Amino acid sequence: MPLGMNSMTLRIDYDMLLMLFGLLTLPISNIYKQLTITRLIPIIFFKETTWDSPIRQMWDRVRKYNLTELLTNMIVNGIYLTKGSWKRFIKLEVNDKQRAIYRTTCNTYRRHDVCLNICDVKDGATGPLRPCVWWTLAKMKPELLTQCKTMMRLATDSHDFRVKNDGINSTCFLCDMFEIETLDHFLFSCTNFSDERIKLAKILDKYSSNGLTDNKNIIFNFNGNVTYSDMAGISNIIHVMYIKRAKLISQYAGN
Repeated sequence: MPLGMNSMTLRIDYDMLLMLFGLLTLPISNIYKQLTITRLIPIIFFKETTWDSPIRQMWDRVRKYNLTELLTNMIVNGIYLTKGSWKRFIKLEVNDKQRAIYRTTCNTYRRHDVCLNICDVKDGATGPLRPCVWWTLAKMKPELLTQCKTMMRLATDSHDFRVKNDGINSTCFLCDMFEIETLDHFLFSCTNFSDERIKLAKILDKYSSNGLTDNKNIIFNFNGNVTYSDMAGISNIIHVMYIKRAKLISQYAGN
């Protein structure tokens, strides 16, 4: 199983579960299977505490993923799944564990809302893990890597907008609207980006006419309804706005 979006720890879990299955499905005359069964019997049936051996570590993974009953029945009855079926089964189990980790992270930090589409976060979901849409776009079109980085930076609240300052220092000084410089102000209000906003509106209008009314969700494709071609157009426009803002700030500071 490719490491992909899974952590190294879960990849090790997967490999250990696969290795244990490989040992258990060897012919009964094989010395390695005999040794594995001999070591597992006191662990499974007598709950003995043994030294931290590789066999014990493998069985700890079985317990971690609640596979004890399944593996015990296989050992007792001598009827095993095929290797392919076992690989698919444990891959789903490991991915479910990773989904739970992502779900906890996303629910803890609002800035990670954009990452919710890394996986289907519904309870009991078994869909494949997948990266966020901007990572996918950057992979499809490497020339848009910089633009996609900008989109992810904005979506995850990793920008340098003045809203993070206190009091009057949070006000946008690039326009005369006297509004706090938030992401919404940057995208929809600041008068310095009127030309870019006209271009952006042409893309947003296509989705607004289909019942999608939250322009921010459309821009960052939180719901996955925006085509990759329109995502490319949006990212180019937003990136131009972000670079323009940096230049205006530099001019304001006299640099």
